[in-house]
Amino acid sequence: MCIIYGTLGMEANVLNVTYNEEDLRSVYLSGKSWSAFKTTILQTQLLGQSGALLATMPATLKGSSGWSRWPGYAVLSKKEKTQEQLPPFNHEEYERKAAKRYERGELDLDSVFEEDEEEDDDEDYADEIGYFYDSESSDDPLQRTSMKTPLDDHIDQVKLENDRSNTQHPPKYVIVGVLEIEGEEEEEEAVVVAVVVVVVVVVVVVVVVVVVVGLVVVVVVVVVVVGLVVIIIISIIMIIIIITIIINIVIFSSSSILFIIISILLIVIIIKITIISNVNIVI
Repeated sequence: MCIIYGTLGMEANVLNVTYNEEDLRSVYLSGKSWSAFKTTILQTQLLGQSGALLATMPATLKGSSGWSRWPGYAVLSKKEKTQEQLPPFNHEEYERKAAKRYERGELDLDSVFEEDEEEDDDEDYADEIGYFYDSESSDDPLQRTSMKTPLDDHIDQVKLENDRSNTQHPPKYVIVGVLEIEGEEEEEEAVVVAVVVVVVVVVVVVVVVVVVVGLVVVVVVVVVVVGLVVIIIISIIMIIIIITIIINIVIFSSSSILFIIISILLIVIIIKITIISNVNIVI
């Protein structure tokens, strides 16, 4: 896991880098094989390196343990030193200066910019730089028609080398390595998973509590209903017994106080038994 401070295209400092060489056998970034960078990655000590952060994006890694998705990679590069660019080539200015140097004998076209102490006369100079007499137009040696000269070739060659130096040697970047980034995506996924787990647990607990409470309520309701039915039945039986006893006492032995006392005691005992039975049933 590495931590990178910086943005795309800016200088980035790598504070810490750890990686497994086995896991860098083949790295695929956005569907493109990065195996070409493998040698550079494995042979470069990345700790403490700094360079331009070229890209950060999710990637899939195939290592010894199989495929696994990492939060992302940073392609860290360092700018290579190149030769200093030459100033823009001024063809007319260089041609003027080269012609003057050639006239003074300071420019030898066989060895560029080497000193030539020999002085050439006008005729030799005209022959060497490629001018020829146009016999049809004039006999004057100064009336000359120009053609491609060695001096022109020299100037064109210098211009070509100058342009080539400026256009074919742009600043180069050397891939330093592919680094794993400790991104926010992984943390967000962990938070989402934790929230989902908590929600599932809460829902399960609520469902269990509702089911248990519902069963208890159903049992209590059943017990209460059954108890009420039993109480009603026993009360009806008690009323029938009391009425029967009273009828018997009044009709058959109205003068006997003993039967009245026994009947009252019997009624009290029946009431007590009924109350105790109802309480036990409800409980």
